Amino acid sequence: MAIGALSQRGDVVDLGGVVGLGGVVDLRDIRLNDIPLYPFQKTGISRILTILQAHGGALMADDMGLGKTRQAVVVASMLNPASTLIVCPAGVRHQWQAEVKTATGATLANLGPTSKSKVYGEEWEKWATNKVKYAAVSYNLMAQALEANRPTLLILDEPQNHLQSRGSTYNKTIWKHLSLIRYRLALTGTPYLAKPAGLWSILYILLGMRFGRARAFDIRYCNGHQGQWGWVNDGATHMGELSNRLAFYMVRRMKSEVLGELPAVIQVIRWVEGTKAAATALATMDHTINGMMKAQEHTLIEKMDEVVSVVKGTSGPTIVFTWLREHANQLAGLLNKAKLPTISIHGEWEAGERAKLVKQAHDNKLHVVTTYGASATGLDGLQRFSSNVVFHSVNPVPTTTLQAIDRLHRIGQKEPVTAIFVAMHNSVDELVVDRVINRLDVFGQILGRDRAATSLQDALRTSGLNEEDDLTAVFNSLT
Repeated sequence: MAIGALSQRGDVVDLGGVVGLGGVVDLRDIRLNDIPLYPFQKTGISRILTILQAHGGALMADDMGLGKTRQAVVVASMLNPASTLIVCPAGVRHQWQAEVKTATGATLANLGPTSKSKVYGEEWEKWATNKVKYAAVSYNLMAQALEANRPTLLILDEPQNHLQSRGSTYNKTIWKHLSLIRYRLALTGTPYLAKPAGLWSILYILLGMRFGRARAFDIRYCNGHQGQWGWVNDGATHMGELSNRLAFYMVRRMKSEVLGELPAVIQVIRWVEGTKAAATALATMDHTINGMMKAQEHTLIEKMDEVVSVVKGTSGPTIVFTWLREHANQLAGLLNKAKLPTISIHGEWEAGERAKLVKQAHDNKLHVVTTYGASATGLDGLQRFSSNVVFHSVNPVPTTTLQAIDRLHRIGQKEPVTAIFVAMHNSVDELVVDRVINRLDVFGQILGRDRAATSLQDALRTSGLNEEDDLTAVFNSLT
């Protein structure tokens, strides 16, 4: 379907050629059911509309906490496509449903497993028969949703968690329907998790062959070459060039650029003495992310008492991130035993239940222990009552750590956010620290640097606090 040109003149965008739009729209007057938008959000909407018109695909890569969901809903509303399918983590379908209702007044079909209840069946029927314009579905059920109804606009929320692997079923599903989807919009503040090679699949879905075939992309940007055991693409080359090319198809604003009044992020490391078991695990570990995580298991139990000590030194409620549900429950038990009222919120809870627990923590000024897996969904509102975050371990995937920090460092936060990482000497933690520093360097070269990422690098490079430091004094000096 041919559409005309779309041009921008300051705060005014000519949308006369875009399907479903007519005349000139003044972005200064754009509101979501009388909910005003920030100026930078209006600019982002304008830019995304321009990119979609020109290329059919766009990447909204704003920092977490800047309202990507809301901007995407406005984009969809202004494009006014026949149908919009939002593919997202299962835990945030209800969040999209509420946002669409609040912003546009429209009904969104929440496409859950059809076998669970009659209600889900009715939602699928609405989507398949075009009785609703919006639908949200998890990545696991994306194939069924695309078969039931081909959307005009496909929105992919946090696709990097599901589409990095080029041979994945998720990618093959989208590729099958790609030629029939007019607009494609991806939303993520972290387009890849560890290395640039993870970008290619997302770029291909959004933009077709504009970045070349996978092998050519690897050679140019990932130091791709034939290794002893097969194709190797875990490097990072020509990052400046890749960044410049991405800028044509991407909206990327950092909180430090558009929210100058947002408080700073201050990060330090709390080192503890190593153990023989941790040193042995380091010497024998498999040097992969999974190997690092397995070796870290030997440090987690020994570091729990240190986490309790750190939380004791905080002023006000603290959010503690750890790996697994059992770790979260165990830490919550230790904190409560130390007379530090705490609740555990982890990924096994439904998003709605997590939201209720967050409210309970807010109302009762409780500490919260949660898992990395829960950091992206169902924890909205933490910034309203906490500005302290403690990490039971340093995550080898730095973007996961930044997502966790951004649960607090976002619109609505009034206090400086303080993050403390508990790490162990002579253990895998030391390797993880080096790895995170290097990955953040690459991430910054491609997408730009924000204060949280720069602060994290500085904290890791300087090794932060010593074991003898007084945490109470540190927190008092930061508030």
